[in-house]
Amino acid sequence: MQGPAPLLNVMTIPPGALPGNQRIVIDGVRGAIFEYPSGSNTLVSSWAASAGTDPFGNAYPAGFNIGSGAVFAGTDFVINSNGAFFYSGTPAAGNLVVSITQSGGTDPFGNVYLVNVTTYTNLGAFYIASNMQTGAVIFFTSVTEAGPWSQVGQFGASNTSLDMSSPSGGTAINIHSDNSLMEITCSTQIDFQTPLLTYTAPDSNVFAMGHKFFFLGSDQTINAVADTLLDSFQVNVVTGRFYTFHVLVAIVPNQTAGTATVDIHGPAVASGGSGFSFRNSGGTGENWTAGGLASGGVAMTNGQVTWMEFWGGMSFSANGTLSIQANTSAAVDTFAVKAGGGFQVWAM
Repeated sequence: MQGPAPLLNVMTIPPGALPGNQRIVIDGVRGAIFEYPSGSNTLVSSWAASAGTDPFGNAYPAGFNIGSGAVFAGTDFVINSNGAFFYSGTPAAGNLVVSITQSGGTDPFGNVYLVNVTTYTNLGAFYIASNMQTGAVIFFTSVTEAGPWSQVGQFGASNTSLDMSSPSGGTAINIHSDNSLMEITCSTQIDFQTPLLTYTAPDSNVFAMGHKFFFLGSDQTINAVADTLLDSFQVNVVTGRFYTFHVLVAIVPNQTAGTATVDIHGPAVASGGSGFSFRNSGGTGENWTAGGLASGGVAMTNGQVTWMEFWGGMSFSANGTLSIQANTSAAVDTFAVKAGGGFQVWAM
């Protein structure tokens, strides 16, 4: 202890430690606690009610302050000037689980750590790191705790979007659910770029998931000789991709006269083909157009329901729009395309 009796001004830990010894000093005059290293009076850390200067001229701030080189350590953590490091047991190579740092580096045990907040998991054959940076969580893998770390994907966010990506030419993005149902929803569309998202079924078949549905929400009257788009039955198509599609609509004429036609529009077909069939109380019919876009027409009978169906699979020689349209042979000869008809497209 230091200080004149009967007033105790200063206490040292260990008791009686002198300047130059490693010690903690509780200074009652300054209302502060100071830590000094062995062989020096350099201030390592301080805890003070207000800022000031210690007896050796070292300035300290109000509150708690850790000086350069100070280390706080426990049974499973180390906090030093490089950052905060947490381990799954006694700090050692391979058991770093969390790091909080301002820059990347290597800890004293050989674990290579990343900048910012990062969690590490040892999966046996390799390690995975989840690294949090501004607006993103970035995923890395490494064969050992000593690195190097390779980026394999990331989640990013802005005020308008949430993005999931992997490096060009890198790992696949897999979405897995242990439940019987998994849904991916969005307000507008999912854009399936090359390569397509795929689903591996229990039978080991791999299925492409580029699939769009269109349904006719209400009856649509066709009274134009020129082709008229059915509702929103259209989808963009590009070269280098193979598409299959299915159309099923029901039509009901308003008179017994004229021809009702439904047909497919799109760019020139590079390969494949499409076909048309119909059925009503008067009979059936079908056709197939190799290397082209099918079209089908039926003679109209007032009130007669006719089911018109198209199937096709093709690639295109130019980018464009694949659509389903309808027309009548005369404007006075009208027919209704009934609600519930559908258009489905699969991109492969």
